[in-house]
Amino acid sequence: MIDPDSTNPDEKVFLRLQKTGSDLDSPMVIDFHFLCPKEAEADRAHDELLRKGFIVKLHKPGSHQRYQSSKLEPDGEWLIECMVNMLPNTDNLYDAYSEIAEVLEGLEVKSSGWATSGNNFSGRSAAH
Repeated sequence: MIDPDSTNPDEKVFLRLQKTGSDLDSPMVIDFHFLCPKEAEADRAHDELLRKGFIVKLHKPGSHQRYQSSKLEPDGEWLIECMVNMLPNTDNLYDAYSEIAEVLEGLEVKSSGWATSGNNFSGRSAAH
């Protein structure tokens, strides 16, 4: 149970998800985002994460919706999305992040946060 008065920003996201109908006792896909300035390094990070069993998408600079609202140049950074299906809580979130960060250690990548669509797909397509 997450304290509704929590000041932890990750817990606040989980509380917002719960308020919009997501079940925090059921798994949901969490997308961890990493940025990389060089294509070769982004490819290497992508391949290393795949080898470890993660679901990974690699986006060219400017090709992902996250770039539409950012100030990155069109020739900016590559976005690496690493998806993990997990029960949504901070322990699992931090464990998954640590596991991903360990795989990426030594590569020129930086964390750009995480996102999720939750797990409440009533009234909309799961592929939305």
